[in-house]
Amino acid sequence: MAGSTTLRDIIAEGVAHHRAGRLAEADRIYRAALDLDPNHPEANHNLGMVVLQVGRPDLALPRLRAALQAKPSDGRFWLSLAEALVLAGQPAEAVALIDQGRRNGLAGVAVDQMAARADTALAADQLFTQALDHHTGGRAAEAEADYRRALAAYPDHAASLANLGALLKDLGRAREAEAPCRRAVALRPGLAEGHNNLGAVLLDLGRPDEAEACFRQALALNPDYPRAQRNLGNALKRQGRRDEAADAYRRLVELTPGQSEPLVLLGMALREAGHLTEAAASLGRAEALRPDQPGLAAELGMILIAAGRLDEAEAALSRALALAPDQADISCALAGVLLPLGRFNEAVALLEDVVTRHPRHVRAHKNLLLALAYGDQPDPEAAFAAPRRFGTIFAAATAPHTNSRDPERRLRIGYLSSDFRAHSVARNLVPQFLAHDHDRFAIHGYADVERPDEATASFRALCDGWRSITGLDDDEAAWLIRDDGIDILVSLAGRFDKNRPAICAQRPAPLQISFHDIATSGLEAMDYLLADRVLAPPNSPERFTERILRLPHFYMAEAPQYPPAIHPPSGPVVFGCFNNPAKLTPAVLGLWAELLSRCPESRLFLKYFNWFESGALRARVVDALATRGVAAERLMIHTQVGDTGHHLDLYNAVDIALDPFPFAGSTTSFEALVMGVPVVTLRGATMAGRWGASMLTSLGLPELIAESPAHYVEIALALAADGNRNPARRHGLRHKLLHSPLCDGVGRTRQIERLYRAVWRRWCKDRPSNA
Repeated sequence: MAGSTTLRDIIAEGVAHHRAGRLAEADRIYRAALDLDPNHPEANHNLGMVVLQVGRPDLALPRLRAALQAKPSDGRFWLSLAEALVLAGQPAEAVALIDQGRRNGLAGVAVDQMAARADTALAADQLFTQALDHHTGGRAAEAEADYRRALAAYPDHAASLANLGALLKDLGRAREAEAPCRRAVALRPGLAEGHNNLGAVLLDLGRPDEAEACFRQALALNPDYPRAQRNLGNALKRQGRRDEAADAYRRLVELTPGQSEPLVLLGMALREAGHLTEAAASLGRAEALRPDQPGLAAELGMILIAAGRLDEAEAALSRALALAPDQADISCALAGVLLPLGRFNEAVALLEDVVTRHPRHVRAHKNLLLALAYGDQPDPEAAFAAPRRFGTIFAAATAPHTNSRDPERRLRIGYLSSDFRAHSVARNLVPQFLAHDHDRFAIHGYADVERPDEATASFRALCDGWRSITGLDDDEAAWLIRDDGIDILVSLAGRFDKNRPAICAQRPAPLQISFHDIATSGLEAMDYLLADRVLAPPNSPERFTERILRLPHFYMAEAPQYPPAIHPPSGPVVFGCFNNPAKLTPAVLGLWAELLSRCPESRLFLKYFNWFESGALRARVVDALATRGVAAERLMIHTQVGDTGHHLDLYNAVDIALDPFPFAGSTTSFEALVMGVPVVTLRGATMAGRWGASMLTSLGLPELIAESPAHYVEIALALAADGNRNPARRHGLRHKLLHSPLCDGVGRTRQIERLYRAVWRRWCKDRPSNA
């Protein structure tokens, strides 16, 4: 008797908490009661109702069934179980239960109402089944109609709400999808799929932080839910939390053994987080699972390039190309690996084959234009033929421009680039963007930047207008620029990286200027190219489709605010080159070997990101020097990637910087000069080979510019003999640079703006009023 009274008291305490809305306390007390009597009908029923109230009808069903089985005479238990069945998406079972109850004497208004609700839910369930058949069969319009009919019959049909939301999201109607997904979650908060669907919609709407919370809730309800785990990784990646994204994908790999896609997602996240060795291992596992998939081998190849393992990258990309010989992007990537490995002819032949078979593949054309600059013996006619072919293929009919022909009005200047980010071209542009006269020029940025960073934000803040063109095709981007009324469009470094000169082929602006490129664009629609008298002298045999606009000085860059301290090296003389090894042609290495032979005990210091990790690349350099009697021990290789300060500090180990040829350095030469290291350059026959000469002319250092290979060696030997290890001399060179035209952002910008105004006045004068 005492035990029964105690149990009754316990249940009464649970009921008090339950009625007051303290569901967690009620849940705990009802469970304590069931510890004393597992079959107690009231405790089972009340616990089931608590669980039902927190949105877990699936977990409520066993409790409510136990209550009804223990006390079938209590009508409440029949109705509660029927409600849970409806909420759990089992209306047919609810209808059958009510019929059974009626046969056992169950009656009343509440029973009739529950029966009507179950019948309505069953009708909606039948419509849902029909909609699901359409949905899985790809008949989206029919599926949407039937989901909506189901909801018209029973507005609280959670499965229809959830699936309608998922369908709308897949149709690109994420804004419409949010409401049904939220309603589904409100009705069934314990359903992991509902939280995942809502999160997927929010991710599409660009709200990854809210989406993350949904995916975490889905995983709290079902820790072994692969789709939610993958989506969580995607949401974290979207927020730039790369290490956390990688952790999420690691868990996905655990949940989906034997599947390649999770390994790819993990590999890409690890790559973005900078964990290249792990990334390559993950993609290697994915390729091993699906060796028939060229995309996996290609992705592995790209990660191996980032890791500096160029020989392995070549092997991976070759496997990919063997599986998909018509994939132009794979050919482009492979050609990019062959160049630093010294296989110039193979690279050019591969790219020529691509542009022949895919004449409108922009990347292949751009890569070919760039690759041709790495050849030992540049041919001006051949160098012009390739860009002209590009210009001819992409030439487009254009509509007249309606820009006002007022020659003195405020002009809209558009800058088109993929390099508005932490990038060398961005460092060239910063002084100009800081100095632009916004009263006379409205500055607009057109950025194709997949991963915006702090530099992107800084450029955006310096613009009067900003457009991201990522995801737009060339036609869409061109019309956007035209609709913005841009007067002069400036294409930046067109053949490099992911820049998009084909947009300019459609002439979205009345005037177009090529800037920071190394040769002609080949486009008739490109009116001008910015250079100086050294880069593009009037008597040069190099040909351009553009008219040359010559600045007094061309190169300009942002000097580091706090460069590393200067402390010259000790020991043997060290020559250094931190340029792309694709520029280290046989002629370059041969001349450097001669220099090293004539300067006994001297060393050659090479660095370029981590690319000298490649055994094949190192062997190419060592063999080229060894054939001319220079021992491998005299070669210094650096393979670690550090920040800008670390990179600049490495110049303290260099006495004399050697500029490669015929494709000269620019950023690397500027960096050497920042650290007070003199640069020896060979004036080239083309614009690509004159960057060093242009910079040194602006600095008033013509004695460092060679006019022949023999002269190059003599200059370097004279510097080595003279000694350059007095810190005062190095500080003097740094001071000269920082106070030179190369660092005069305001002065250079005024010169550029005068050119903009001059060509605009010319256009206004030359164009008839009805043009």
